[in-house]
Amino acid sequence: MLGDEKSDRILAAITDRLTKNYRFKLIPKGAVEIMDGKDEGIYAWITVNYLLGTLGSSEHKTAATFDLGGGSTQIVFEPKFEVRDPTKGGPRMEPGEHRYVMAYGGQNYTLYQHSYLGFGLNEARKKIKTLIAQEASDSGKLSVEHPCFPAGFRELVPLNGGKSQVTVMGITKDSATPSSPEACYKEARRIFNKDVTCTVQPCSFNGVYQPPLDKTFAENPFYIFSYFYDRTYPLGVRDEFKLADVKALMEKVCKHDTALFASKEQQEEVGAENQYCMDLSFQYALLRDGVGMADDRVVRSTRKIKDAETGWCLGASLAVLDQNRYCKPGY
Repeated sequence: MLGDEKSDRILAAITDRLTKNYRFKLIPKGAVEIMDGKDEGIYAWITVNYLLGTLGSSEHKTAATFDLGGGSTQIVFEPKFEVRDPTKGGPRMEPGEHRYVMAYGGQNYTLYQHSYLGFGLNEARKKIKTLIAQEASDSGKLSVEHPCFPAGFRELVPLNGGKSQVTVMGITKDSATPSSPEACYKEARRIFNKDVTCTVQPCSFNGVYQPPLDKTFAENPFYIFSYFYDRTYPLGVRDEFKLADVKALMEKVCKHDTALFASKEQQEEVGAENQYCMDLSFQYALLRDGVGMADDRVVRSTRKIKDAETGWCLGASLAVLDQNRYCKPGY
C-alpha cells in the first residue's frame, strides 16, 4: 500500500540495521522482504494444523483458517470433492493461483487459498464509510447520521481524493434516522462487489473463484482468528460457536444500547472507538455473504493453541526448516 519506493527504503533500512547491529548473518537472498498474502495464509494454516496435530494424518481432517488482518484477509482450506465417475471426470478444483500443493509428513495436500487485499478490517471500515459519505454527497449533504455508529461518533470522511469531505455521525435518540440492526449489515454487504463477473465458477465475491464450503468443506473444523477473535471474544462469544451467534451479537451491538451488556463489555465497546456495530456487520457479511458460510456452521476462534499463537509465524518457521534454508555454508 505504501508503494515500491517507500517499501524498498524501509526494507533497506531494516537490512542495514540487522547487518550492522547484530552478530548473526543474514541469508543473502530474500532475508528481509514483504510477505506475500498467499504465503501469510498458508503459513497460518500450517501453524493451526500443526498445533492441532492434523498434519501428516492419512485421514486429512485438516482445519480451515480464516485470518482477518487490518489490510487484508486470507482464507485457506483443503476442499474435498465427491468422486463420481472417474472415467468422465468428476468435480475438482479449478486450476489457478488459488491452488496450493504441499507435502508434509508423507501426505500430499491440495489447498485452496486466497488473500483479499483491501478487505482487512481497517480497509473495510474505509470502504463502508466512503459509501455512506458518497451517498450523502450525491444527495447534496455535507453531513449524515448513520445507524452504523452510536451517538457521539463523528468523523470527517474524505472524498474525490481529498477534494471534498462529508461528516459521518452516529445516530441519537432524536435522530430522524431510525436505529436498525439490519441497516449497517446491509451497508457492509455492498462492499463485496457480488455483481462482478465470475469468470470461473463458483465465486465467493469480487469475482474470485472458490469451491463452495457447503459442498467441499462441510464437516472439518473452521478456525477464524485475529480481528475475528478481537471483536467477538471480549463480548462473550467464546471458543466454539455458530455463525448465527455472530449475527445475534451484531444485532445486539447495533441497537446501540450499552445497557444490554455487562459493565466490562460496555467498556470494551467504548474502547473500540465506537465502531463495534460496523466491525461486526462487516465480519458477519464477510463470512455469510462473502465466502458463503451457513448460519448453522460451527466455527472456532482463539488466539492460541497449546500456548502458541495461531498466526503465520510458526508456520513460516516450519516452512523455512523444511526447505533447509536455516543452514548455509559459512553462516
